[in-house]
Amino acid sequence: MSVPAYVPPPLQGQCLCGQVKFEVRTRHLRLYQCHCSLCRRQSGSSSNTAALVPLGQFRWLAGEKKVRSWVKDSGFRSDFCRTCGSPVPNQVRDLPMMWVPAGLLDEGEGLSVAAHLCLSSSAPWDQPRSRASVTRRYRPWKNCSSWCCRVKRRVWRQELQHGGVELIHIHRLVH
Repeated sequence: MSVPAYVPPPLQGQCLCGQVKFEVRTRHLRLYQCHCSLCRRQSGSSSNTAALVPLGQFRWLAGEKKVRSWVKDSGFRSDFCRTCGSPVPNQVRDLPMMWVPAGLLDEGEGLSVAAHLCLSSSAPWDQPRSRASVTRRYRPWKNCSSWCCRVKRRVWRQELQHGGVELIHIHRLVH
């Protein structure tokens, strides 16, 4: 008689007021911390820390109808709870991935930042302490938005490959 393998419970998260709730059915999340000006403004902080989760591993538990979106002309999208204004998960353009803000997760044990993105456009007072895959060496572009897009596409392409998702090409994802 074989013993069934232990499957850890999903990670759960919620917005500030608790009306928007979700779960992520994996414990193997890689966090990415973007320091570009759009992510700083969207988060109201020095950076935006999030994980990319395949759609099949994400599920809304409550409040999906309370989610509102704002989309910049360039395609940058910010989803938020209409009650408390917290940023909430959203699908990454037309890719089979959800962008999940790390600060919404109820648990964070075992999670760490895998990469810092767009450090060249960090706020002058921002000094990241973690030295996880720092992307400062990919700095040949003077226009940070263009540089950020290229770095993010590369990171997300790797994420999609690791997740087993096949895509013929990756569309411009942010900004």
